[in-house]
Amino acid sequence: MSLLQLKGLGPIKKKNLEKLSIFTIQDLLGYFPKSYEDRTQLIHLGEARDNIFGLFRVLLTSHPKTYRFKHKQSVTSFNATDGSSFCKISIFHHSFGKIDYQIGEEIYFYGKAKFENHRLIFQNPIIEKGLYGELGRIYPIYGLTEGISNKDIQQWIKEILVYYGNQIRENLPVEMLQELNLIDRKTALNNIHFPLNIEMAEKAKKRLSSEELFYFQLAIEQTIKDHILFGNGVSFSTQGDKNEFIKNIPYDLTNAQKKVLDEIWQDMESSKRMNRLIQGDVGSGKTILAFAAAWKAIQNGYQATIMAPTEILAKQHFETAREIFKDTIQLQLLIGLQNEKEKNSTYKGLQNGDIKLLIATHTAIQEKIEFAKLGLIVIDEQHRFGVKQRKALFQKGIVPDMIIMSATPIPRTLGMILYSDMDISVIDEMPPGRQVVNTYVVGIAMEERVINFACKEVDKGGQVYVICPLIEESEKLNLNAAQEVFHRLSTGYFKNYVSALIHGKMKADEKEKIMESFFKGEIDILISTTVIEVGVNVPNANLMIVYNAERFGLAQLHQLRGRVGRSSNKANCILFHMNPSEKSTERMRIIKSTNDGFLIAKMDMELRGIGDFFGTRQSGLPELKFADVLLDEERLNRIRCYVKILLEKDPNLLGNDIIKENLHYFLSKNTGMTM
Repeated sequence: MSLLQLKGLGPIKKKNLEKLSIFTIQDLLGYFPKSYEDRTQLIHLGEARDNIFGLFRVLLTSHPKTYRFKHKQSVTSFNATDGSSFCKISIFHHSFGKIDYQIGEEIYFYGKAKFENHRLIFQNPIIEKGLYGELGRIYPIYGLTEGISNKDIQQWIKEILVYYGNQIRENLPVEMLQELNLIDRKTALNNIHFPLNIEMAEKAKKRLSSEELFYFQLAIEQTIKDHILFGNGVSFSTQGDKNEFIKNIPYDLTNAQKKVLDEIWQDMESSKRMNRLIQGDVGSGKTILAFAAAWKAIQNGYQATIMAPTEILAKQHFETAREIFKDTIQLQLLIGLQNEKEKNSTYKGLQNGDIKLLIATHTAIQEKIEFAKLGLIVIDEQHRFGVKQRKALFQKGIVPDMIIMSATPIPRTLGMILYSDMDISVIDEMPPGRQVVNTYVVGIAMEERVINFACKEVDKGGQVYVICPLIEESEKLNLNAAQEVFHRLSTGYFKNYVSALIHGKMKADEKEKIMESFFKGEIDILISTTVIEVGVNVPNANLMIVYNAERFGLAQLHQLRGRVGRSSNKANCILFHMNPSEKSTERMRIIKSTNDGFLIAKMDMELRGIGDFFGTRQSGLPELKFADVLLDEERLNRIRCYVKILLEKDPNLLGNDIIKENLHYFLSKNTGMTM
């Protein structure tokens, strides 16, 4: 059966469904409700509360009357009672009067109560003569798009379940179903869409969330197996005492840095290939540990490379490396803006082994590059590079050790899955001298005062970031766009200062030049979208201003805030909270109250879900429909165990056709990858 074989689903509605990423019957069956309305519990009119939905049984006390007004619009109204109170019911733009309801006749309706002048009214409720159809059951609510109604989706899914119901096969290990007390797949799919009651809806959700997590973990394990080599690696055991490295750097390491350095050294001196993730907030001191590992590899006769996400960050790493290593090792920078003569010289130096440390962007994975003896790879901000890029770099060495660094704190439970193949180190301490950034949440009415404060900071020698959520002005969203804010402020409050605009639609070299000018202090105020989230270290920048802060996730705001406070000077972050809601007010409370990146990340994922946490498709991770399962550590551990057991018994899933088929669908649907 194809989508076009479903009743009432023609080419136009098929095209509209594609906006919801529904292309097949399987996609439609897997399009789960976003919420439910309990239309089973009758309440009395006397119990109704303002803006609360309810199911009522009433008797009409007046005939329906229809009033027509301009443009063929109308309203039909009548009065009713259930003995506990009276109400008025109004139906807009519907010829209700054609239905011959009589005074004293009983009807059921479901709607939202409103009180106007102490009178209870209901507008456009769902009305039936009995508890059938849309009333008297748990009613699913789906995410919709233009041209697709809730009734459409219910009708099509019901048709699919009738047609395919007996063909729905179990796709989880029987032992897992029994241990986790999960219902079978057929029962789950029926009750996620058309639950018998709330309890069954919850059982369906538990089953399907466990299924989703099972395939999420299985997909990651398959990706690891396909793209990362295990086994023995290089043993850097003969040379390189870490104390010798430490004594040559101009500051003391924190206890957290020392602990992580010990873990790195232990990995490098063993025969096991290092595959370690180093997590730490912006400014926690990850880069110096990368240099330490590179030094260790080089002391043992190997080459090392550090891969940064942007050219300006690569340049900064290169300058820092030159300060640390002086002239003791030969290092080289490789970025896209260099001329061919410089690049060819670098290629030759890497191939003959003269260059010991290469610091580069994605240029490090070019086919032209050949290392004489690559022993260590360090990838900075790993989520900016895809699996294929990491694999390409990995294949340039002979089973090299690998360190991946991330300033995006990952909640523990999520990290257990995403990095199940890696050892994880956490730098949970900031270096001495790093200031806690004071965070303030204000309304837009404070703008003039905030901008005057920014001018004073520049007058004192500081620099300022101004962040906006969009590039161009949008009347629909009514957000402060970077271009609009730049034009308004640069010709107004900031006219006596040097300001610049930077955003994602600019060419890479243009962005790099602006960032470099800001780094050198040639620009006082940088107005930007979030392209500076992963950027350069500008110690002189001590003020961050964010417009429409409610449009950003907590983890993103924390990353932005980390761009300031990178010196001993006092730093501030001011968030304009411009369209407050209950959820956004809670997010602002959290970001204001803590600087703990891991706590913020956990709360961000709880509030916004995994898809928003990582950003749209940036991470290559699926947008899980039931992300809250990632907060259930006990269930997560048990599911991981069943995935491991399955792959130990049947690594290529040759004897598990149903699971292999479902994994193929999961990969293609969520990541665009196939087995």
